[in-house]
Amino acid sequence: MKKVGCINSNYFFCNSLDTITLKPRNYIKPHNVNLMDNFKDFTTSNISLIDEYISSFYDEKINSSEFEFISQYYEMIKEYCGRKGKRIRPLLFLLSACGYGLNHENQKEFIKPAAALEIMHSFLLVQDDIIDNSNIRRGLNAFHVELAEKLDLKNKPKKAESIAFVLADVMFSNALEMIADANICNKAKERYLKIFSATYEKTAWGQVLDILNSGNIPDNLNEIAKSISEMKTAYYTVYYPMLMGYSIINEINQQEETALKEFCLPLGIAFQLRDDLLGVFGNESNTGKSSDSDLIEGKPTLLINNCLELLSLNKKNEFKDIFTLPHKSKADVEKIKSFIIESGAYHITLKQFKEDINLAKNNLGMLSISEQYKSILFEFICYIENIESLISLNS
Repeated sequence: MKKVGCINSNYFFCNSLDTITLKPRNYIKPHNVNLMDNFKDFTTSNISLIDEYISSFYDEKINSSEFEFISQYYEMIKEYCGRKGKRIRPLLFLLSACGYGLNHENQKEFIKPAAALEIMHSFLLVQDDIIDNSNIRRGLNAFHVELAEKLDLKNKPKKAESIAFVLADVMFSNALEMIADANICNKAKERYLKIFSATYEKTAWGQVLDILNSGNIPDNLNEIAKSISEMKTAYYTVYYPMLMGYSIINEINQQEETALKEFCLPLGIAFQLRDDLLGVFGNESNTGKSSDSDLIEGKPTLLINNCLELLSLNKKNEFKDIFTLPHKSKADVEKIKSFIIESGAYHITLKQFKEDINLAKNNLGMLSISEQYKSILFEFICYIENIESLISLNS
């Protein structure tokens, strides 16, 4: 069986990028295309394919496990990884691969590395929720909380957390197995894996920075917050998935790699600013996670940095005293929210978010992907841009 994904293979067309000169230009969405239908069709059809593959993968694990207890744990992993989610990273990977030349007839094999990105996301969410003491994920129990309930470990939460960490490692190995199973040529897979490895290394260093600076306010908060936003979100959520999609189809061209970075990083920062705002003022029924957890943990975000820069000295000191408390009451959290609103930080952060969204829209025109997938990317940006309807300013 011939492997797909090699340059000049008969299985798909490739755009030659060697002679392209990239010039920044505004992307103008086509007037004769229903972008929302394109975006919805692409996401709906591919989420279905990704979820079906993940489900069948874990069904095989459940049915072929040597011991019954392993099957039982795989049942829990399957449920957790199969929860409803946006699937942004695998979708951007597939969108990029299709835009750079993937033939739809052979998309099936590329669902496997796409699904691997979703499993890796579940792996990181398990760790995140334990580190941040978060009990809700995607509107349901966080994985360690679910394990505590199902394994009758409510009185031994540390044991449930330890098992969750180990099962996250199982998810990591599952993701690698999915990639290995993909019938894609070795050169293409090697390019993908190099970026795959870089993705989770950079994300891990961003997590280290996050942990080190949570619960305190460093002097260089602006620099720290920007670094965390880039490493944990801009690269992880947008740039690397799109670079993986490009690299699995083509040899990497420096000009196109630069164009991807100039498009993806502003969009990724906007995505993080959106998350910062929703993490404080979002409705839990829309976000699927606690709206107080970032403040309770004292997360060093750009929103918090903006607040500190805008407060008077007396209020800044009062804010710091509350924000750095190891244990915060509901009243403390509401007081922090009121500081953010009264200082103007909410509106400044929202303005920064919109500026980054507009920069991403402008830089979309630099990419050499097909116009069809450029229009879908434009609608993805519009989807991210929709934030104010999800926010409730009750303070």
